[in-house]
Amino acid sequence: MKKTILVLLFTILFPIIGYTFPISPILDQSHDYVGQYHKFAPISETQTLSQSFTSGYTGSLANIDILFEKTFFQNTIPPLLIEIREMGFGSPYGTLLGTASIDNFVIPGRYGEHIWKGIDLQSSQIHLEQGVQYSIVLKSTGYYSLPVTSYLNTDYSGGNIWYEKGGTVYDGGSDDIAFRTFMAPDSIPEPATALLFVFGLVGAGILKQYKK
Repeated sequence: MKKTILVLLFTILFPIIGYTFPISPILDQSHDYVGQYHKFAPISETQTLSQSFTSGYTGSLANIDILFEKTFFQNTIPPLLIEIREMGFGSPYGTLLGTASIDNFVIPGRYGEHIWKGIDLQSSQIHLEQGVQYSIVLKSTGYYSLPVTSYLNTDYSGGNIWYEKGGTVYDGGSDDIAFRTFMAPDSIPEPATALLFVFGLVGAGILKQYKK
């Protein structure tokens, strides 16, 4: 009787435990710079740059990466404020969900080299919904020109850049910054859940054979 109860618990609880516990952050959205034609977009006290994106998971936004470039005119990144917002009606300035910051830092290497800078957002507890569009808003009290991919066949399909200057906001069209988002989904995706269920059945079979 005890072994029968153990079999049932193992079969039922194993996939449920795997489904309900959050998993480690995984790469969600990504638009990488791969040496294509690009231009530069300024970020300053009077100019704000935003990138919209569509979440592929429901869960917590753990961190984002942004690509910076070292140029002859700028090798130091000024302090940046990063806001994560909901998209508004034709604007990246919807409800504020959380903020983070980057202290000024020097980009290592030679001119023309790039560096991915990670921004940890786990303490902000930003919850996103699958299929919903959000925005990464970049602000600064200094001045920096961020590399922007433009007029490419590899545009990011889940969003685009938004420019703001002097209170006027406009859609950047095919422009995108190079960025990556990492999510901690609320649960393991369905294929993984199914796999755990299979493991549970296999375990149940092994216990039954042991019982015999």
